[in-house]
Amino acid sequence: MPHPKKLFAEGQLVLISSRTQKGLPLPPNDYMNEIIKSTLARAQALYPIEVNQYIFMSNHFHIFATIGENPENLPKFIGYLKAEIAHAINQFMDRKKNTIWEDGYDSPILLTFEDAIRYIIYIFLNPANAGLVNSIDEYPGVSSWNMFLNAGKEETKYEVQSIARSSIFKLDDEDKYYGNEKRNQEILDRLLSASKTKIVFKLSPNSWMDHFEETKGLSEKEKQEINQKIISEVRKQEEELKEKRKAEGKEVLGAEKLKVESICGRGGKNDKYVPEKRSPRMVCISSCKTIRDIFLALYKDLCQKGKDVYEIWKNWKEGDILEKFPNNMFPPRPPFCEFLKMDEMLC
Repeated sequence: MPHPKKLFAEGQLVLISSRTQKGLPLPPNDYMNEIIKSTLARAQALYPIEVNQYIFMSNHFHIFATIGENPENLPKFIGYLKAEIAHAINQFMDRKKNTIWEDGYDSPILLTFEDAIRYIIYIFLNPANAGLVNSIDEYPGVSSWNMFLNAGKEETKYEVQSIARSSIFKLDDEDKYYGNEKRNQEILDRLLSASKTKIVFKLSPNSWMDHFEETKGLSEKEKQEINQKIISEVRKQEEELKEKRKAEGKEVLGAEKLKVESICGRGGKNDKYVPEKRSPRMVCISSCKTIRDIFLALYKDLCQKGKDVYEIWKNWKEGDILEKFPNNMFPPRPPFCEFLKMDEMLC
């Protein structure tokens, strides 16, 4: 089944998600966390976008982003992020070429303020929902949670060393399959010693609120009150999950075990993990049916115009240059030979 066409326009809030084909190759240990943080910062430096929230799990990630004045930066940002993380994993595993990620990524547009709140809560509940830890506070992986907690009290950014491709090396077999805290630290130290440049990543935890009618024009204090409600709801649902596990006699894996996970897991068990079949990718998310229906009608109309443009462009290339493009669709510049044909017709 083909993926839906992407639609990125200034001011939209999108939830970007992507997962690996198999295995759990993004363990929340020291060196993998540093690779992810460095790659995030470099991606943002190359292709500036407003990142509102994010979390990286062992086989997938979620990123909230607000589309800025250059919408084309978003697919470039995601493409770079996935390519560089995949390269790092393959370098560690001494693989010349191996597909890490599933094709493409999900990027539904969040159409209402309520949906934005709901999904911010959802991504921060990922570790507790997966039975890894009782709370996001304990999760050792990469996420924007701590910066989100301190938003308004300190700058929401971090400085990290830029880890170049050439700095990444093949791991010993022991490190691939049986990680431990000491060796993970040694791997991290080696990566950092080969990286001399520092780079800054900036989080924009509140900018998404400026694009919804309910929150447009709010003061920073009012925005912080909304954030506190989100934090409180995350903690409330984490407690409910904890009580549910207790009633079922289940325990979480725990932060200490997570921090010493290797790329392949103990004895290669993580490398054999295959995720469940995913549901179809979404164009938008809206709990309001009316808003969703209006948006989807506009989206389908735009997709049809895109098809029309493609057909007209094919006709142009074949010499029929008098066909007009649909309103609000801008044609590409015709090849030089087409301009010559135009000149001949006007003479």
